[in-house]
Amino acid sequence: YSRAGNHEKSVAIHRQLAARNPDLPEAYNSWVAAATDSGQNRLVLEACQKWNERGKPDWAVLNNCAYGLAVTGGDLTQAETWANQATRLQPQQPNVKDTLGYIYIKQGKFPQAAIIYDGLRQQGLRSASFLLHSGLARAGNGQKQQARLDFEQALQARPAPAVEQEIRKALANL
Repeated sequence: YSRAGNHEKSVAIHRQLAARNPDLPEAYNSWVAAATDSGQNRLVLEACQKWNERGKPDWAVLNNCAYGLAVTGGDLTQAETWANQATRLQPQQPNVKDTLGYIYIKQGKFPQAAIIYDGLRQQGLRSASFLLHSGLARAGNGQKQQARLDFEQALQARPAPAVEQEIRKALANL
């Protein structure tokens, strides 16, 4: 349903799956993903609050909740809190660090984001979305030439169409 653009139906199905499997983090991850695809932060928040009511911290759910809020324009303070909780649970997970860095970018905390992306770059991460985020952090820090290199490498990584559009927009804004 999400691919067809029927986000409400997709969210409703995932909500039901989570209700049937209330202790299964994967059910909530799917619900959060469907809610994020809808672009509605209230739906992301609903799924995340339901999971957090369970009182069973899971780094992946917390990370996806944080990213979902950041992407949909939700409460960035809450997103940062969840990203930090995920980081404490799984400090070596690159996706968790990427989420925290992305939230810092959205908050305008470019120096903090740059530190995260410098560390991830040293780990050899080269996905298109990582390079996009790294470039945004560098651009926000005034490192336009390095940002351009990140964006160009991101385009060479054959990103999904939506990510490619974001990269091209970021390049145009340099």
